[in-house]
Amino acid sequence: MPHPYLRPCVTSQALIGVITSPINSMVPIVVETFKKQGDCTPGKVFGVTAIDVVRANTFVAETLGLDPECVFVPVVGGHSGATTIPILSQAKPCNELTQEQIERLTAAIQDADGDVIRAKRGRGIPTLSVAFAATRFAISLARGINGQPSVVECAYVASEVVQEVNYFSSPILIGPDGVMEYLGLPKMSEYENCLLSSAIPILQDDIKRGLYFVHGEPPPIMTSTNTVLREHKPRVFN
Repeated sequence: MPHPYLRPCVTSQALIGVITSPINSMVPIVVETFKKQGDCTPGKVFGVTAIDVVRANTFVAETLGLDPECVFVPVVGGHSGATTIPILSQAKPCNELTQEQIERLTAAIQDADGDVIRAKRGRGIPTLSVAFAATRFAISLARGINGQPSVVECAYVASEVVQEVNYFSSPILIGPDGVMEYLGLPKMSEYENCLLSSAIPILQDDIKRGLYFVHGEPPPIMTSTNTVLREHKPRVFN
């Protein structure tokens, strides 16, 4: 019997956006819960990491004197601290950032939540920016459901883009059935490759926490429809 809160999602085959923290663990929890209840559609569950993209776009625009609406920075990895990896070397429409600026902006994007909490003296979280990003992502899901072409977002989803983990945030093409295509990792600099290599063990631990919550122990079957943690080996990702 499906959980009462999940039954409408199962019957309607809805596209589901997960924005509750910790997203790195919550998305595996939602996907694995659906699987236990007989619904195996991991491509319909999205961890909403749009706030990271919005922040990256805004910070780059401010640095280069551009309109944030005209800037796009892909953000990969996960949605927490060091797992949030903005690929600033691939900022569009132009990339004129120095390495010093890239490292400074990367740190600012990764610690943006902390900056807001500190600015509010611990009395609040970045509600407005998160609401804006969530709304933008929800609109993208609606466009995808309606079959509009070329709906591309970065989201944390069940994925095999990086072989060491089965959940990962990267650019995806969204359509009526959820994830229509994984667009892979953007070309990354040596610095960004190092960031991703360091993030993998953290992602593995976060995913493990989600699996423990649902199963009590990680699922033993290693298939594309069963989440599994793979051994991390440092490598170049592109």
